[in-house]
Amino acid sequence: MNKHSGFILKIIKQLEDKFNCIAYAYVEDTGKWWNICVNDYDLYMSNQDFKQFSHNWHIIAKKRKIGILFCYCNPIESKLGELAKKDNLVMNI
Repeated sequence: MNKHSGFILKIIKQLEDKFNCIAYAYVEDTGKWWNICVNDYDLYMSNQDFKQFSHNWHIIAKKRKIGILFCYCNPIESKLGELAKKDNLVMNI
């Protein structure tokens, strides 16, 4: 697993605890950034607390030279399975 997995898991745990959503992350194929996925479209698009949350984590990640991208994704079991097989999935399970 990537050396930043612990940092990413911390974001995921806080995201799920604060916003009661499902979240997971994986490293983009280029290896330049992590996609941090949330399953709640309304949360992602219009929740001001979420926007501040993601902004704060972007600042922290930038200081650590870790690229992160928050995105809306519907967690599909087959895709999650593929990511897990590649050892490229971080979830709070």
